[in-house]
Amino acid sequence: MSNYFDLLFLWAKGLNANEIHCEMRPVYSNKCFTRPAIQVWCTKFARGRECIVDKERPGQHVVAKTDATIAAVDAFVRSDRRVSISNIVRHTGISRDSVHRIVRSHLKFRKVSARWVPKQLKPEQQAMRMMTSLDNLQRYKTEGRRCWRGL
Repeated sequence: MSNYFDLLFLWAKGLNANEIHCEMRPVYSNKCFTRPAIQVWCTKFARGRECIVDKERPGQHVVAKTDATIAAVDAFVRSDRRVSISNIVRHTGISRDSVHRIVRSHLKFRKVSARWVPKQLKPEQQAMRMMTSLDNLQRYKTEGRRCWRGL
């Protein structure tokens, strides 16, 4: 980072790109900017750029991964499982990529038949699934294979 500050300082002194490179090369050796890179920065400074840090871009002002936004997305999805990513974006004001990342990575939901379904079942859902499986196995044992042909 100090490379940039030295570059800005030397440019402010009125040196051209070759002179700046000659000044910086002994100090930074192999970590020094190349002459073309210094020329690009000098051109940017000449056009009015004041800072080496990029300015905030539109759409990046919303921090999407706070607990409050994750909770808001979770509540919105749980209120209507058929909601789309676009509707969540409109409702919350978060970028599409951030909403998708929250839904998939943080909340662990996936889309199944146009509904958001948790990847991991709750304990009572696991128990119900186990009981259904046991009932089907019991029915298979008692009724034999004939009852399963129509499925």
